[in-house]
Amino acid sequence: MGDALRDQLLSLKVMRLARPKFHENVCLPVDPLDPMSGLIESAVCRMTGQEQADVPVSQYLLVPQIFDNLYLGETFTFYICVQNESVHKATEICVDLQTSNRRVALVPKMEEANATLGSGEHLGQVVSHEINEQGQHMLVCAVSYKNQANEKMFLRKYFKFPVTKPIDVKTKFYNAEVLLEPTDFYLASEISPLPAESDNDSEQRYLNRMDVRQFLFCLKPNVADYSLNYYKGGTSIGKLDMVWRTAMGERGHIQTNALQRIMVCRLHNCSERPLELVLTLNGSLQPGIIFSCVSGLHLGQLRPNNVVDFTLQLLPLQTGLQSISGIRVTDTFSKRTYEHDEIAQVLVL
Repeated sequence: MGDALRDQLLSLKVMRLARPKFHENVCLPVDPLDPMSGLIESAVCRMTGQEQADVPVSQYLLVPQIFDNLYLGETFTFYICVQNESVHKATEICVDLQTSNRRVALVPKMEEANATLGSGEHLGQVVSHEINEQGQHMLVCAVSYKNQANEKMFLRKYFKFPVTKPIDVKTKFYNAEVLLEPTDFYLASEISPLPAESDNDSEQRYLNRMDVRQFLFCLKPNVADYSLNYYKGGTSIGKLDMVWRTAMGERGHIQTNALQRIMVCRLHNCSERPLELVLTLNGSLQPGIIFSCVSGLHLGQLRPNNVVDFTLQLLPLQTGLQSISGIRVTDTFSKRTYEHDEIAQVLVL
């Protein structure tokens, strides 16, 4: 292995490219009408070299000292360089890139195909790759060439980098957009609150660290193209499409898996003994919505600290916010009935 490394004529380098950031100033609240506040601002500016003390971001760019994390949906941009560090000539150079997760070939379009590198010469290119999977990623760079003896040589290097969820992002987002792409059976429209007089569109689309913004969508059956019989077996309602930009304008994009409209209920046995459970439904407690599934369903024996899932089918009769009640679970061993009312609310339009 050591002899093979010494015989290599070429060296391979992969460098990640990152955008610069604005230098953060020492920010102090300054009252322009207070002389003492002006003196404090002048002293701070002399000590730090900044022009203003009431602006948190300066006009100067700062070269990144460390690389930020990579998040799902972002684009990984890097520079690949092949350099001939020997005194001999290397011919028929070919570079191949691929990721270990999906084996997606990232073919770099070098300036010359099957190029020839003399002593001290190099080839380089900027390559971009969109991150579509979470977890540990591996970038495989393979170089093949011929040495001065016309022997076929191979050089391969591995570069690892982690990818985390964008929900854990610590940087700021701008122009956040969330769209619901419905299936062919539905028509989707976003339900937005009425904007106040002081609201600004840029403020509504800005998310600071750890901020939360909720989106509400209304789905209506597409009865113009499909009859109601299509909705009995179909459970997929669409996908969420999210687009954002970071503080330096880098774009991110994520699309979720198909969203299901099945409501799953889960029972958890918190006692210290097994339970033999039977599910019964009482529709008299909710006149606006009725059960359309089987009552008296045997859920089987549920051991301590275990769970069992079951689904409910309901038919709305009235519009508005309807509560789901009337769920009764009976333990056949102890003859005890557990009542569950108002476990959820459904908006019927």
